This record gives sequence, structure tokens and C-alpha cells, in this order.
Amino acid sequence: MKQKILLALCGLLALGSLAACQNNQAPVQSAASSTSTTTVSSSMATPPAEKSSDAEQPKESVSLSVLISTSRPVPADVDPNDNPWANRFRDAMPHIEIDWIITPQAAMQEKKNILIGSGEIPDTMPIDDLELVNFSTLGIIQPISEYVTEEYIPNTMKLIGDDAISSVTYQGEKWAFPTPRNPVESQEAMFIRQDWLDALGLEMPKTTDDLYEVMRAFTFDDPDGNGQNDTFGYISAKNLGWTNPLMLAFDVYENTSNNVDRWIRVDGQFIPDIIRPEMKEYLTYMAKLYADGVYDKESLAFDFKQLEEKVISGKIGVWVSSASGTSSRYVGGLKQAVPTGEIAAVEPPVGPGGKRGMFKSTAVGKRWAISAKFDHPEAVAEILDWMLTLDDSVSHIQYNADQFEVGDVGVHATVIGDRFLSALPETDLS
Repeated sequence: MKQKILLALCGLLALGSLAACQNNQAPVQSAASSTSTTTVSSSMATPPAEKSSDAEQPKESVSLSVLISTSRPVPADVDPNDNPWANRFRDAMPHIEIDWIITPQAAMQEKKNILIGSGEIPDTMPIDDLELVNFSTLGIIQPISEYVTEEYIPNTMKLIGDDAISSVTYQGEKWAFPTPRNPVESQEAMFIRQDWLDALGLEMPKTTDDLYEVMRAFTFDDPDGNGQNDTFGYISAKNLGWTNPLMLAFDVYENTSNNVDRWIRVDGQFIPDIIRPEMKEYLTYMAKLYADGVYDKESLAFDFKQLEEKVISGKIGVWVSSASGTSSRYVGGLKQAVPTGEIAAVEPPVGPGGKRGMFKSTAVGKRWAISAKFDHPEAVAEILDWMLTLDDSVSHIQYNADQFEVGDVGVHATVIGDRFLSALPETDLS
């Protein structure tokens, strides 16, 4: 069984989310001639200090519901509240009984609206910026300023900064628990079939024009050597999703999932990218890929899971995804379909105006709000902070949250080198 209940539970923190990075990232652009280097410092959280005898008294039993989303369906024969992964929470915090409400990622907003509309508000749920304002104004969620402190979330506070605190603050109150985002794994990247480049004697593309020629060759020059016309140079998702490096090469950006425009100052006026000439240039480029047959046309209706499945089938040359996907799903999956398949990352292509860009992750993974009807925000704080407690019991684990990301070594993943892991895609992770 390939579906992963643990992938749903690891979404609790999104310490390297699998599919939803786009909506929580901001474009970072640079001139092609400039070189920028980002240094990421990994701050190690430490366990809380020993508690006093008063704190060691039995804790009050609490039941709470948690709404989370998953990019993959929960297996039909698996109880979300009774499985090895949910039980790890229960074993660590036996006084907290969690009712997991798991919904497909694409249906998260609809599910949230239904629950709120029916009065069955989850005790905790992830919210975005707009929801934070609306839900706090409507009294759906409660202020939790006294809990967003080192007293209640000491490990979390060590890993977040002022920008994360600001992201949950509105009108002087804090309305959610911010969780950190892994600044490396959350990066978006463009990937390419290195073995196809080698087979056709092509160089790594540097510009959008180079990239077009490479993708055209991947489509029509039989890069897999099977004598059939069955490969494509490029793939995306519906609404032109996962095309950001190409968009930013033309110095424009549009969040096609949420219909959010970027506005920039031009001659003293703010202009949305959607009406700038550069947007027409970008759309013309994409239209050429489509008209010339380089673009897998079916992918214009794909969700992320379908995009992933098409890539690991071994028939796609260039695609965009979260960088963390290269080790766990794409490499492992591709190797099963094509044992000689090799994947490499591509630098953002330089556009006609000399610009290129990628996405930089925000400092916040998720914002966990608390229902106004729930009396125990401290229980949510305990769960979130437990996920960020150091686990030194095995070498590949840094925080408790990691076990939900990689599973058990030897069963779900294999160690490569010191602390790097590769998923075993055919294992039963339920």
C-alpha cells in the first residue's frame, strides 16, 4: 500500500511540506549577472529545563480535534485515530486524546468552510493570513497571546523569529501558534533529466531560449532511446501551477492557485504584473511550448499528485517541484521505472530581460489557530512543542517531527551518508 497516513500527520508542522509550498513563499529575483549566497543556520532546540515537583503531577485529560490535510488519500482500511503513527502521539502524551480530521489537500478550504458553517469548528486548524483576520473578527478563534511564549512552547520559540510572531499577530493579540519551516527543504526548484541531457549530448540550459531547445529535443529526439514518440519536454499542473521559474524569468509573478497578483512600482505608480507587457511575453513563451507539442497538454488539468506520477513514469524531461521531493519521491520513483534515470537541479533560467528568480520560503510553516470554544490551548501548545523536541535516540532523527517525515529507517527509508535519507516508495507506510 503506497498511500501514507504518516504524510498526513507530518503535515501538522510542515517542516518540509510535500506539496503546498507555493502558497507560503515569496518570489526572489536577481539580475542574471549577480550571484547571491544564502547561509542557513540550523538552530538546535534543547529540551525544556527539569520541571518542579508541582509540574510532575498527573496532567488533566484533554480531548481535542485537529484538522489537517494530506496530498495523498488515507488508505480505506486505516483508522486515522488508530494506527502506528497516531499512536506515537498517544504514547508520548497519554493525557491528550486526538481526533484527527484528515481531508485531501485540494478539499481543505471546502472542508473548513463546512465545519465552521455547521458549528463543528475543529479545536485547532491551520489558517492563512486572511483567515486570521476574518476568523478573529468573527469570534471563530480565540486570542492565545499568553501561550505563544517560552513557558508553553520553548522549543518552538528557539526556532522562530520576530517575523513568525508578527505573522500571527493582529490588533495587538496573537491568534495562532506559528511553527517553523525548514528553510532548505521548502525551497522550490526546477529539475531536469540529466541522463537525457547526456544521451543527446546537450549542455545544461542557462536561458529560457536554451531551455526551449533542450525541452524540444527531449520531446522529439527520442531521449530514452526506445524508438517511440512518447516523451515530453515540460510538464506543469493546472492553472499553470509549478511554472514559477519561467514566470520570474520574464520578471512577472501571478499566484495562479489563489489568483493573487504581484504589484510593482513603475514610474511612480503601482501596476499589477497581470497587465504588464512582460506577462504577455511569458504567456507567449508558454503558448509556444504548447503549440509546438513540447508541453504535456494533459498536465494543464493535473493536480500535484498526477504531476508527480507522470514524472516518475520516466516520460518527462523538465519540471518544477519542492526541492525536498527530489530525494524522497522523484529519485526513488524514477529509479523503479527507469533504473538508469538521473535527476539534476537546474539553475533558474535567465529571461530575455536578464532576470531570473526562484522562491524563498517564509519563516512560518503553518499557523495553528484555536477554536473560541476550546478550553485548553495549552494542549495544542504541548503537541506542537513535542514535535520540536530533540530526539537523540537514532542518528538520522533531529526532532520528533522527523519520524513522521521519513518513517522508520530500514522499513520506509534508507540512510545515505550521515543524515540524508531516501524514501522507499513501495513500502507499506500505513
